[in-house]
Amino acid sequence: MNHPAPILLVLAGYVLTMIGLGVAYARYAGSADAVFRAGNVVPWWIAGLSQFMASHSAYLFVVVGGMIYGRGGFGLLWFALIYPVIVFAGTLFFARRWHRTKVSTPVEYLEKRFGPGVRLAYAWLGLVVRPLNNGVRMAAFGVLMAAIMGLDQKEPLWLGLTAPVVIALLAMALVVTYTLLGGLMGALVADVVQFVIFETALLMLFGLSWQKAGGLHQLVAHLPAGFFRLPSLHDSQWLWLAGWLILQLADVSAAQWGLVTRFLCTRSEGDARKVGYMCTALYLPLLALCGLPILVARSLNPGLIGEASFGWISQKLLPPGLLALMIAAMFSATLATLSAELNTLSGVFTLDVYRRRFRPTASDADVVRTGRLATFFLGLIFSVVAVLVLGGASTVLHATQLISSVIAVPLAVPLLGGMFSARPGQRGVYLSIFLGLGTSLAIYFAGAAFDWPDTFLVLFQNGGAAVVSITALWASGYLLPASAGQRALADAFHAKMQVSETVSAEAPAAFPAPLPLVGAGVLAMALVQGGTLLFPAARDAWTAWAAVGLGVLGVALITLGRSNR
Repeated sequence: MNHPAPILLVLAGYVLTMIGLGVAYARYAGSADAVFRAGNVVPWWIAGLSQFMASHSAYLFVVVGGMIYGRGGFGLLWFALIYPVIVFAGTLFFARRWHRTKVSTPVEYLEKRFGPGVRLAYAWLGLVVRPLNNGVRMAAFGVLMAAIMGLDQKEPLWLGLTAPVVIALLAMALVVTYTLLGGLMGALVADVVQFVIFETALLMLFGLSWQKAGGLHQLVAHLPAGFFRLPSLHDSQWLWLAGWLILQLADVSAAQWGLVTRFLCTRSEGDARKVGYMCTALYLPLLALCGLPILVARSLNPGLIGEASFGWISQKLLPPGLLALMIAAMFSATLATLSAELNTLSGVFTLDVYRRRFRPTASDADVVRTGRLATFFLGLIFSVVAVLVLGGASTVLHATQLISSVIAVPLAVPLLGGMFSARPGQRGVYLSIFLGLGTSLAIYFAGAAFDWPDTFLVLFQNGGAAVVSITALWASGYLLPASAGQRALADAFHAKMQVSETVSAEAPAAFPAPLPLVGAGVLAMALVQGGTLLFPAARDAWTAWAAVGLGVLGVALITLGRSNR
C-alpha cells in the first residue's frame, strides 16, 4: 500500500463517522414506517443528495474513464447525456406519479394497481436479480480500490484473502452496520456527509489536474488531433448510444428501487420532483470534475488502459493525505448505492413478502426485527456473490450480466406503464414481461451466434424489448380485458393518481434534526483529515492539504451554524 498510515487513519475515521450516524438514528428507527420510509418527512435536499450518491458507485469512474480516455468527444457526450438527461426525464414523467402511489416500496404499488399476484412475483424477481447485480458491483469496487491503494490483486492480504476480497467484505460490513442501525433516515444523512467527502475529493483532483495541464490550451495541444471530433451521423456508435439511453431510463426510473425510494420518502410530490431535479443538476458539474482528470491522464500517458485512467491520475497527482480522502470518496460513492439497495430490498422482503404473504398480523416490532434480519442476510448474499466473482467464478459474472441485460426493460415497462393506463390487467403484465424477455433473449443469442457488433446489439436488444413489451401491455388492455374486480381496482388507483398534492406535510418531531448531525459528521472528517499532517509524507503538500482541510472545516462550521438558527 502506498503510504498506508494516512490512508488507514482516514478510513478509520470514515468508518467511525458512518457508524456514529447510524447510532444517532438507531433509537428512532423503531417502526416499519421509520425504517423503510423515514416517516415520509425527509427534506427534499437530503433525498436529492442521497439520490445522487445512490445513483452511481466507484465503478462509474472505471466506465467513464474508459469512455472518455478511449472515445474522446463521443465519450464526453455519452457521459453528458446518459445520466443528466435520463435522471431529468425520469423525474419529469415519473417522480410525482411514484409519490402519489403512497407506498413504502416500489413493489407495493403493484398490488394497488394489478393485485397481490403481480406484487409477489415482482418481489421475488427483485430479491433474486438485485443481489446479483450488487454483488458484481462490490467485486468491481474491491478491484478498483485495491488498484488505487497500490495493493497486489492476487497475493493474500489477510486470512488468506486477496486485497479486493478483503476490501469488498469490510465495505459490506460497514454499510450493513449503519443501514441496520439507522434505517432509511440514518442512511440518508450518512449519504449527505458522504456527498461532502466525495465532492471535496473531486474538486481537489480537478484543481491539481488543471495545474498539471497548464491550462485548457496546453491540455488540448497534448491530445491527439481530432480527439474531440464526434462520429459522423452514419456511424453505428449513435445506435449504441440510443440503446444505452433506453436501458438507463428503465434502470433509473424503475429497476433501481433504491432510487425510487428517494421519491417515496419525501413530504409531497413537489418535493419528489425537486429530488430528481437536484440530482440532475449535480450530475452537470460531475462531467468536468471527472472528465478533466481523465483527459490529463490521456495527455500524460497515452498507453494506459482507459478504465484505469482515473485511478492512475489520482495516484499520480494526489499526495498521501489527499489520496486517502479520494479513497474515502470512492468508498462513499459505492456505499451510498449499496445502502440504498439494502434498505429498499429489505423493505421489499419484509413488507411485500413476509408481512403480505406469511404474517399479515405481524406486529410493528416483528416487522422491524425481520427487516433488520433481512438487511443482514441480504448483505451476506451480496458478499457471497462478490467473493465468487473475485474468485474467478465466471459463470456467476456472465449469468448476472445476462440477467441484467435482458430483464431490466421488460420488468420496467409494466411497472411504469401501469401508472398511465387503467386498461391492462394482470394477464397483460405477464404477457408484456414474457414477450419482452423472449425478444431480448432472442436478440442476445442471435447477436452471439452471428457476431453482431455491440453498437447494433445494444439498441436492438433494449429497443426491441421496449417496443414489444409496450405493445403487448397496450394491446392486452383491448385483447385481454381485465376482470370486473381488477378493472375496479385499476380505476380506483387511477382516480387517486389524478389528485394533485399542493401542500407539503408537516414534519413531526420523529427524528433528530439532520443538519447538526451532518455538520458533526463533516467536522469529524475534517479533524481526521487534519490528523494526516502527523505523517511527514502528507506534510510535503501542505498547501493543497490546507485548501482541502479548511474547505471541509468551513462546510462543517457553516452547517453547524445554520442548524442553531
